[in-house]
Amino acid sequence: MRNSEFILTMEGQFIFQIGPKLKTKLVIDQIEFQMPNTDIIQVVDGPVGGPKGMINSNTQEPQFSEICRFVECPDWKPYCTNPVKPFGHCCDICGAIATFFHPSMSLIDGETIISNIAQEERLPKSVGLDISRADKTAVIPKYQISVITENFEDFDENSFYSAANALYDEFVIMAEIHDESGERNAASKFTGFEINYSLETGKIRLRPLLETLLFIGLLGAVISVYLRHLYRTSPRFRLWLSSQDVTNRMTVAWRNAKEYTEEKVEVILRPTEPQTHAFAHYRNQPDDSDPFEAASYQSSSANEYFSEFRNPTFVEYSPEELETKPELLKEEIKEENLFELNF
Repeated sequence: MRNSEFILTMEGQFIFQIGPKLKTKLVIDQIEFQMPNTDIIQVVDGPVGGPKGMINSNTQEPQFSEICRFVECPDWKPYCTNPVKPFGHCCDICGAIATFFHPSMSLIDGETIISNIAQEERLPKSVGLDISRADKTAVIPKYQISVITENFEDFDENSFYSAANALYDEFVIMAEIHDESGERNAASKFTGFEINYSLETGKIRLRPLLETLLFIGLLGAVISVYLRHLYRTSPRFRLWLSSQDVTNRMTVAWRNAKEYTEEKVEVILRPTEPQTHAFAHYRNQPDDSDPFEAASYQSSSANEYFSEFRNPTFVEYSPEELETKPELLKEEIKEENLFELNF
């Protein structure tokens, strides 16, 4: 029976209620009938399909767009990221889908296989598994495995991914068992397998974390090797690095024991490069004056002594001279009336 013939019957008028945008009015014998607009709605008598499956005409245009206009999509953002949209669905959802191609796979035992996998994976009652044909009369049929849930709170990326993978493996096994050609490599007919699944919101995944740490470690190692190479081969880089040494910008201040129970040593980092003095002794400086100001005005004090160093050792004498002429160094220090040294 054709669509128009069934719709015109009284049974068809009571069974179907067509929306105002999808119907036209037809008056026959002063009775108003509702008729579908062109071929948007198709009515068939009995199950239609075959072992390979058949494309659902509702997934084609313009039927699909008209159907989706009446669908309100749920909010998936609080529950997952990277949502999936199975073929024939109007909305993005939290779930897992797997697609593959096979030239002669049979879906006759599909419901039994799906029921077994659902029990083995111990999925919640709100979770459903499905396999359907997802091509438009292609030469090699394309199939889609869907693992979806009505309640996004039951979404678990690991169990959904595992269920989709297990269902695909089961169909591969069944194809090998029912292979009429007797080929040993029947699994090779399954091609283009691809699985996509959503990710749970707020879940910490060990693998991405380890991959990130490994990347940071490798990047640090490369930078370290490069800097070592640059230090060995570039005099300019070594000169710049030595200019950053804080020991070149230090002032040392001694305070005698008249004010303190023990001698006090202050190491002060100057904000700018001071005027270089190999060794300086100043007198008559007030107790509370700033050591930097004292060095600038060259005032002196009997209670405080200041020494500025370009390097940790004295610049006037080389190490060889210090070893061969210790008496000369001792006499120079005594002339400054700082303190007694015993070498």
